[in-house]
Amino acid sequence: MLKTFIPPKFEAALEHEFRLSFDESWKPVRKVATLGCMLLWICLIPWDFYLAHQDTQFKAIVYALVPMRLAMFVWFSIFYYIAFKTDLPKTRISTLNVIIIASLVLTEACLFYWALTVPPNYVPVYFPNGILVVISAAYCCFGLHFRPAVLSFPAVVASIYLCATLTHQSNANLGQVSADTTSVVLLLILGLLWGCLVAWVIETEARRGFMARKRLAKANEEIRIAHAESEHDRLRLLELQDQISRDIKLKEIEQARFLGSAVHDLRQPIQALEAFNISLSRAIHAQDDARAHELSEFCSKAISVIKDQLASILEYTKIQSEAISIQTQAVSVSKLLQNIQFVWQPHAQAADVDLIIQTDAQYHIQSDFQVLLRIIGNLISNSIKYRSRHLDSVRYVSITLEATDSNVTVHVADNGVGIPAEAIESGEIWRPFMQIQKSAFSIDRGVGLGLAIVARLIALLPGHQLRIHSEVGRGTTVSVTLPRMAEASSASLARGFEVESASMSRPDVDLLRGRYVLVIEDDPLVRLSLCTLLQDYGARLESYSDYLSAVNGIQSLERQPDAVISDFSLPDGATAIDVMTELNASWPGTPMMILSGESDNLSDKPGLEHVLCITKPADSAHLLASLCMTMQRAKLNPVPQGA
Repeated sequence: MLKTFIPPKFEAALEHEFRLSFDESWKPVRKVATLGCMLLWICLIPWDFYLAHQDTQFKAIVYALVPMRLAMFVWFSIFYYIAFKTDLPKTRISTLNVIIIASLVLTEACLFYWALTVPPNYVPVYFPNGILVVISAAYCCFGLHFRPAVLSFPAVVASIYLCATLTHQSNANLGQVSADTTSVVLLLILGLLWGCLVAWVIETEARRGFMARKRLAKANEEIRIAHAESEHDRLRLLELQDQISRDIKLKEIEQARFLGSAVHDLRQPIQALEAFNISLSRAIHAQDDARAHELSEFCSKAISVIKDQLASILEYTKIQSEAISIQTQAVSVSKLLQNIQFVWQPHAQAADVDLIIQTDAQYHIQSDFQVLLRIIGNLISNSIKYRSRHLDSVRYVSITLEATDSNVTVHVADNGVGIPAEAIESGEIWRPFMQIQKSAFSIDRGVGLGLAIVARLIALLPGHQLRIHSEVGRGTTVSVTLPRMAEASSASLARGFEVESASMSRPDVDLLRGRYVLVIEDDPLVRLSLCTLLQDYGARLESYSDYLSAVNGIQSLERQPDAVISDFSLPDGATAIDVMTELNASWPGTPMMILSGESDNLSDKPGLEHVLCITKPADSAHLLASLCMTMQRAKLNPVPQGA
């Protein structure tokens, strides 16, 4: 019961902090109270002499009272010095409590002694009125803790008892004091209990206030930390905004430089095309067939350069804008190289370059199938563009493999013009639009983005590495190291075109003669040009401008088409996938090729995994060769003579 009434202590560190805080808050009150006690004790001495002058009975004891008053004055002076003029140890609160209790006991003892010695008419001044005043001052003005206050209870009673026992005065005053012993003791006990209650209230409220201040301080500290963090975040946000602004400006400057370089390089073949076109018109007008044929070849080369530059600029822009999604999976190296041979063999043959590819290697790697096609395709394209113009021997581009337990390295080698060693060491070859020895190259040289695209694509693929070795006049070898993996199931392999592993000969465009081809293209100029091109090679055509007309045409056909060429995006939200679905329903097994301006990898779309997708603008020779290979792959029966 008593434990629940006593104010509970905090844990040690917090309790010590509370005591120091309590002592500090009561210090001004205690100082004033101590000075008041000193002043009271010293001022009562003249009052004692005044009473002694008026009363002969009081005069008899005045010289016993004055030394005691001086002693109490000295005691409180010492108390003041110890409490407020010196640095107490860590137990300062306990020391002060002991001094306060001692002062209370001494004062009560003195008052009780005087009550025994003074004349009877002065007894009420010292006892019990004086005792009650002292108790009130001790408990209210000195901030005594509850526990020391409870301990002071028996100390005060013991001191009064001791004074009563040791006194040698007459019993007259003692009888006066003890005339109503029960009332006096009861009054004394009530006074002490009241003092303890005051001490309990003071300490309880002090502890509550201390905890409230601690919670407030904690809340303020949390607010301060939150404010500091928010200020730090604000400054970081401003710094980030500045950094973003700088990055945007640098990006804009880089884009401006990129656009300037792209426009500059595009102007060259356009200027050449303009001049060749005028000369071609004059040659045709003059009926100079040889000259017209020569100028037509030049125009074709200029158009090819423009097409390659636009394709490279578009691909580089996609990479820089992070529009490429990397999806690594198990890739069959054999299937990868077969697809590369299928796509690039026509280009190499058109440039009179032998493309030699080792397609029988049974390795599996962890990579992105489509991105690898673009990387190796760019390397082959560079080798073809920068082939040597002065070799009497065969110009070639070879792809060989080198395998270890953890890697497969693809070597793309050529015997072209080569790259100076200083350009490789300085890293210039990886910069956009960087062309080494521009004057040495012909009109069909690249725009200078091939190796920049390769380097950035390699950086997107985890575990892939790129090395290059070259000698001017002897050729270049670019090595791409790929992470090898264990044998994978066929279901988990990346899908590409199903290409026969045998070497593919140059397609015979005469295969188009008499073939029945459907052309689905919404752009009238592109549709007209495709129809014209195919008709020039003897193909029979049906052309459609949208999906609905194509569906109606397919359903009304009298025979199965030999091939279908379709744009991917068609009017009214239709796509080539819809066309293929309808085609398979009406004429299953009809080969299809997509010619589209879409920048996405269409081969990744469901249903197009085994469909050859060519991006506009496409080289006419490559387009025709790809169409012939598509039909060869489908193994169509020859068209009967006279068809």
